[in-house]
Amino acid sequence: MSAFQRRKGRAGEQEVARLYREQGIDAARVPNSGGLDTKGDLVGVPGTHVEVKCAGTIRILEWLRQAEAEAPAGQAPAVHFRLSRRGASTGWYVAISLDDYIDLLKRAEL
Repeated sequence: MSAFQRRKGRAGEQEVARLYREQGIDAARVPNSGGLDTKGDLVGVPGTHVEVKCAGTIRILEWLRQAEAEAPAGQAPAVHFRLSRRGASTGWYVAISLDDYIDLLKRAEL
């Protein structure tokens, strides 16, 4: 991975964490992008294992498989992503399985 890609990834992770904090959710970036014992890109999002992707090509299924493989038991794997290429950046989106999404909705009703 190039230095540019690492900087772009780190900036995306910091941006998503900031967006969560602006909504009162105490999210923080995981140092070394999950290279330590803690997997995932952010911590502090309740019930969710967060992966953040900024890419020129969207590869949802590949990213979901990564998130599913790394998510601890009891946490819903969720890929936060945006298209990021010259002249074509988009807003942020989240991909999550329907079963996990329904589970999160049920827990939110408590």
